[in-house]
Amino acid sequence: MPVNSYFNHTKVVSEQDVVQDLIDESIAIYGHSVHYVPRNDANIDAFLGEDPLSNFTEAFEIEMYVKSFDGFQGQSEFVGKFGLHIEDQMYLTVSQRRFRNSVMSQTAITAMKRPRGGDLIYIEMDADNRFLFNIRFVENKETLFTLGKLYTYELKCEMFNFNNEGVTTGVDDINEVANKFAYTINLDMKAAGGSGDYSKTETVYQGASLAAATATGVVWDWDSTTRLLRVQDITGTFVANTAVVGGTSAATWTVVDTTPGITPSTNDPITDNEFLQGNPLSVVVSRGTRPNSG
Repeated sequence: MPVNSYFNHTKVVSEQDVVQDLIDESIAIYGHSVHYVPRNDANIDAFLGEDPLSNFTEAFEIEMYVKSFDGFQGQSEFVGKFGLHIEDQMYLTVSQRRFRNSVMSQTAITAMKRPRGGDLIYIEMDADNRFLFNIRFVENKETLFTLGKLYTYELKCEMFNFNNEGVTTGVDDINEVANKFAYTINLDMKAAGGSGDYSKTETVYQGASLAAATATGVVWDWDSTTRLLRVQDITGTFVANTAVVGGTSAATWTVVDTTPGITPSTNDPITDNEFLQGNPLSVVVSRGTRPNSG
């Protein structure tokens, strides 16, 4: 309750709207265009709080103010007992009104009332630096009741660690950034006698037909010069000396790699830990500390 009964500074809607307009305009001028990507829950484990079947199928463009103007926060890259960890963090501010109009009114998730932990933020700094951040915490009391109202959310975000969630947002840049860290196997197709070119994102298979396939996958990349096929979203096991057929392109080439099912590409983040285990001195030198050479 205001102390002075003649002046009310907490319930004047017109004054609150002016403040909201100024905040929205400031974010539009000094902010950054990002995409808000909500998570679709499929089967949440109530004990562990995890959902390995969650996916992302929508993306909504909205402006946010980047508060971390002097660089990413957090511990950055560090080596812990479980291997290499990347904890780059970013703080973003978004207008509550703009979020309602640009995201909540557009998404099919009717239960959304505010930004949610677990959803993603896609931000492009330039063509070579595009990032996906995972929202870890949402603070709705960043500016404490100016004229009796809250106007913004502060999003505390951390670099997204991909766990093979389905990312099909309809925005190619977002899908590409997410899926480049998915588990990927390299299939060496240098055997002579093949034909055709595989199409990106098509389903390929080994077996008599797609319906009776012994192994399937989705094409991430096909290099027609080196005849290297990179496949994600794999079911079954691809084996050597067997043709891989494109479900859409009908391209057919035979795998010559003898262990294609256990050869992950460098896009798999787990291989960072394999590298650290196999090259400890190289890692130490690269970090600036040199062991005694004498």
